[in-house]
Amino acid sequence: MKRALAIAAFLATASVGLFAFAGDRTSAPVTIDTTARRAAGSLGSTRNASPSGSYIGCQIIGASGSSTPSFVCSARVGGTTPVAKTCSGSGAAMVAAAAAVTTDSHIVFKWDSAGTCTNLTVSNFSDYEPKAP
Repeated sequence: MKRALAIAAFLATASVGLFAFAGDRTSAPVTIDTTARRAAGSLGSTRNASPSGSYIGCQIIGASGSSTPSFVCSARVGGTTPVAKTCSGSGAAMVAAAAAVTTDSHIVFKWDSAGTCTNLTVSNFSDYEPKAP
């Protein structure tokens, strides 16, 4: 009986760590690292943050006569010295990732020296800050 209670107490204590992230809220306004060629941020946090003039997002482009859609991702950190970056691509997997962006997504994109997107990660988790009205 004592052993069963000890095991139950251990499991109860150990499980507390599993639920530590429930209800977490993450603010992730846009950041741009031109040296690492990386931009990241959540749409909600970026919209809600100061300075104004910041944004991050992706769009998918379908052209008449083309069977392959393309995409463009853009980010800008506003303020007194704004920094902006845009990259583009047309790979099917990355177009699908761009299509997964929602108004509450967190986006990370990377680019090469030619401005081609080399990586696009879209995360849709409940901990990212939603847009304020």
